Formats: sequence, structure tokens, C-alpha cells
Amino acid sequence: ENSASALASAIRAYGEEATAKVVAVLRELLPQAYQQPSESQKYSDLESTTTFGVAARRNRDNDPAVHTNQDMFSCGSLSARFSTERLVRSDGCNDYGFARAKEPWEGSDGAIHMVKELAAVAPAAAAEFIPQVADLARLASFQHAYNMHESIWRGLPTLASSLGVKTFKSQYLELFLPPLFADLRCGHQLAEAEAGKCISALRDAIGPRIFAGRLDAQQRAAMESDPNILPQKGQPLGVDGVHAVA
Repeated sequence: ENSASALASAIRAYGEEATAKVVAVLRELLPQAYQQPSESQKYSDLESTTTFGVAARRNRDNDPAVHTNQDMFSCGSLSARFSTERLVRSDGCNDYGFARAKEPWEGSDGAIHMVKELAAVAPAAAAEFIPQVADLARLASFQHAYNMHESIWRGLPTLASSLGVKTFKSQYLELFLPPLFADLRCGHQLAEAEAGKCISALRDAIGPRIFAGRLDAQQRAAMESDPNILPQKGQPLGVDGVHAVA
């Protein structure tokens, strides 16, 4: 995220030349999550609403093979406690040889931050990537998909502001609504929380009545009952912390 911010500063300083280079990198990085290997095959006998949905994810998290005979790591360090490569038997605190290859989804995750920062300085250049970001928000075929969704929902209100609320509402809002509301019940608590905050921010930016007019019946029901959706300013909380409906 900080790297993406630095690239935005470079665009401000160097203009179109830097913009062209960032756009080229985005075209390469943003689709990489589609190449992310799926872990769902091992758990394909389970029923779920997504390829790697709640049931499969819970079974993976409780699979002894995932947590047995793995490298141990020291508190405050990403180095393994016992470094066989260096033939050093230590507690890991001074062994900083940690490295691993970047996962494909992490390339997309970084690109999502880049799109947000690009929109702040060159919204026309960022516009071509918005539909693909929305499509990535629907991707749920691998273990860390919802970590990527977190990044999307965390940055979407800022992205909408940079593009212009009117432009975002008319051209892009409906692309994001289905995956955004789906993530309120995805089983990944951090993604659920970010989705709720994102919905709240978009509602307040667009206007509650206009925003509600774009929703289907199920989505409107979630607006009234889902605890992850924050109340409007000045609206009292109801029973169990859910915002009251007038």
C-alpha cells in the first residue's frame, strides 16, 4: 500500500510518462489472482455457495496436515526457529534469511492498491481497471481470496471519491453491489467487517435514499439488520447493536 502511494507521488511529479509505466504494470499484475492455485479440490466433497466457501475453509483450517510438522517461527521474526539451510540451531531471533516466492493473488492485491492511488491522480487512466477490480471481488476459489476482498472494500470508498461520486454511481456501483453484499456473510470476519464499513461509507457518500434505490429486496433487508453495517450519523442503535429502522 505504501509502495502504491509512492507511485502516485511519482505520477504527480513526472506526469504522463510515469502514468504510462504504472498502467503497464497494472495490466500485468491485476489479473494474476486468476492464476492462483486453488486449495478447494481436497475439500470438494463439501457443499458450499462458493468454490472455496465457508465449509471448505473451515475444514482446511482444522486439517491437521496444515498445522503439523511445519516450520516454527520466533515471536517478532519471520525466520524459522531452526535454520537447516544455515546449519544454525537457534531460536530464530537473529536469523533473517526468510524469503518466499510471491503468490499470484498478492500481485493482484498490490495492484488493487495501485488502482486506488492512480485514481487519485489520474482518474481517466484508472477507469479501465475498475470493472476488473469488481470481478476480483467475486473471486472466491482460493484460501486467501477474502484477504484480497478486504483490500478492495477498504479502498473502494476512496476510489469512488477520486473518480467522482456521480461517475462512480452511474458507471460502477452496480458492478460492486452483488459481491459487496455477499461478503457480509462470507464467513471471513475481517472481510465481513470491511464490507459493512464500505457499504456504510458508500451509502453516506451517495445518499441513503439514492443508494437504497439501487438495492434489491435482500440487500435492503441487510441494510436494516446486518450488524456490520454502521448506522447513519445521528441514527440510534436498536436491539443487539443493530441500527434502528424508522
